[in-house]
Amino acid sequence: MHDNGSGVHFLYVAEGPSSFMQRMALAQTLGTSNQFADKLASVAGALYGSGTPVGSSRSCAIRFAPYGTDPNVAANWSADTIVGAPHTDINYIGSLQGIPVVVKPEGIFVYSRALDQWENRMVAWESNPHPDNGRGSLSLGSQILIPLGMGGLVSFDGFTVRDVSPLHEPSAPNVDTTSQRFSCLGIMPDNRIVGVTSVSRGARGGPGDKSTHGLAGGLLHNSKLVDAQ
Repeated sequence: MHDNGSGVHFLYVAEGPSSFMQRMALAQTLGTSNQFADKLASVAGALYGSGTPVGSSRSCAIRFAPYGTDPNVAANWSADTIVGAPHTDINYIGSLQGIPVVVKPEGIFVYSRALDQWENRMVAWESNPHPDNGRGSLSLGSQILIPLGMGGLVSFDGFTVRDVSPLHEPSAPNVDTTSQRFSCLGIMPDNRIVGVTSVSRGARGGPGDKSTHGLAGGLLHNSKLVDAQ
């Protein structure tokens, strides 16, 4: 959601790096822009989007349209800033207490206003990146739930990463439970978290890019409830 200056919040939908961004009104009428976006997120009133910078084949750059500006106008977007490695995709853009956060295969990047740069708060991932880290993440305001490509789930509060995988001690991983590679997360009305898991990709990431992964699952999906902490 984003207010383009008219006082009305429109829903902007990312259509990927090869299709134009869409704007949807309450009447469900669509307006097509001439802007591309692979991921979109509203953070503190600004609309953040990821895209592919010139000379790259990955959606590794971030830009934003300030509050009250029309994101369908190219001049209203900031310049592209490459976050982390230029050869990996931005898998998630979110808000942590009003601060923009980006999750990539090699880390969790938090924007520092003091330094005007994106700081990797999970440097350990740089030595063991996974192409699916952060896919399907969910912001709860004061923390972000982040699925790991290797399987499992962690919470991030801006500084610390904690394991919150819903795996009971008596159970056997991948036998009594699912493989728990989460595809997406959502908030239930009773304040619990629902997680949709997938077994479509191996622990090492497997072949292909994220689009290949998205099509590889077939019908191999199921869900699991996770208590919100």
